[in-house]
Amino acid sequence: MTASPKSRFGTFACDLGEVSAAARWVELQGTELGLSAAAATRMAVAFEELHANSIHHGNVGTGAQVRVGLERQKDGSVRMDFRDNGICFDPVMGAERVTG
Repeated sequence: MTASPKSRFGTFACDLGEVSAAARWVELQGTELGLSAAAATRMAVAFEELHANSIHHGNVGTGAQVRVGLERQKDGSVRMDFRDNGICFDPVMGAERVTG
């Protein structure tokens, strides 16, 4: 993980046992970047959902990871960038074609 006055980056395993600790890290970094406690908590909850979805829907086995970047914007907000190395999801793959 690296830190600067305006950004933070963390990498976490796609493991249900790591979700809570990773979300706490996101919450802490959000407050250090200037978010209110309530906003940092909401961001941590969003991160938890993304992390859990990566585990359940995109996990390719051991070695799967998520990477999160937090960056303070000029307007005081914090942008979260979430990436994983799991299987890509195509929402239309196998979809039934509907006409009419």
